[in-house]
Amino acid sequence: MVVELNSLGDRDSASRFNRELNNYYKKYLSELPLALRNLLKTDPSLVVTADNPKAKELAVEAPQSISCLSEPSRTQFKEVLEFMETLNIPYRINPGLIANRNIYSEIVFMIRRVNATPEEAPCAIGFRYNSVSKRIGYKKEISAARVVIYLPKSKVGPVIKNGNRKNKKALFYFIHIGFEAKLKCLHTLEMLRKASLPVVYSLIKDTLTLQLIHAEQCSVPYILLMGQKESMEHTVLVRVAKNSSQETVPLMELSTHLKKLK
Repeated sequence: MVVELNSLGDRDSASRFNRELNNYYKKYLSELPLALRNLLKTDPSLVVTADNPKAKELAVEAPQSISCLSEPSRTQFKEVLEFMETLNIPYRINPGLIANRNIYSEIVFMIRRVNATPEEAPCAIGFRYNSVSKRIGYKKEISAARVVIYLPKSKVGPVIKNGNRKNKKALFYFIHIGFEAKLKCLHTLEMLRKASLPVVYSLIKDTLTLQLIHAEQCSVPYILLMGQKESMEHTVLVRVAKNSSQETVPLMELSTHLKKLK
């Protein structure tokens, strides 16, 4: 499998992208069908993905959304790529991944077989739609994502419900401080998952204060903390929540150490 990625960017990015597309397609207006000329007035980005021979021909040289990103969107896209590389997830940038800008923003992704033909359906496709929150009455943008998973008909069977399954109560809350620690914590969390050690964490909370508040709300007895120093030294601080006593544990020994605390 491979993850194909593109970024539509934020509102400023979209405005610049639309301007670039308008300037590009104006040179070929006489060659575009009426339907595409009308589409160009409402959402130029959809002309790029239109199922029309002329549109497909012009799309090859059309401006790309990743070339029109604002600085915040460029930084975010770079961080996403760093996450992919840190987790060794195969990926490639696909500038042709375009979605309706009236709904979606920032990252668009698609999961496909490595050798899939263009006609073959993807395994999954996902979008961000943070800006929708303001349109339905909220005062600020709220982080939101949508993922659609495609299953072959032969693989779709009855849903099996297991009402007796109980989730293990987490004993640990993982706190990261700084981007380097956030990157490294992904490997650490995967290591703990494989060791059957349930851990609570929040990658969207970046400040120490917010993560400590969340840890307190989760009522966990132990806090695992990784900052820049720990990420460089390949260690984690293991803190007892009730008295704040703590010790530094090497990453290679973390799973074994935590199992003794259970």
